[in-house]
Amino acid sequence: MDKLGYKHTGLHQIEISNGRVVVHKGYKLKTVRDAYCQGDSHYGKESEPIPSNTTVTIEYVWRNFYGAYCTVKHNGRNYDIKFRDLVYDP
Repeated sequence: MDKLGYKHTGLHQIEISNGRVVVHKGYKLKTVRDAYCQGDSHYGKESEPIPSNTTVTIEYVWRNFYGAYCTVKHNGRNYDIKFRDLVYDP
């Protein structure tokens, strides 16, 4: 991921809690811990976390000056979470 702010929806390799995985829009992963939306935290908003061991759907991956994130869909809402909050569980 070399472009800041660009939303990668195609095949893209990321490093998650239990290794590396190639993801794309629609790919499903599980949360390994309660995952908080980093966008909400950045802007001081309160939001419910995605509970541990929940399957989420990847929308896109992106990077900014603070780090790299996965935007996932859960309960009809988008969450920007860190890669380390995700795990591959076939």
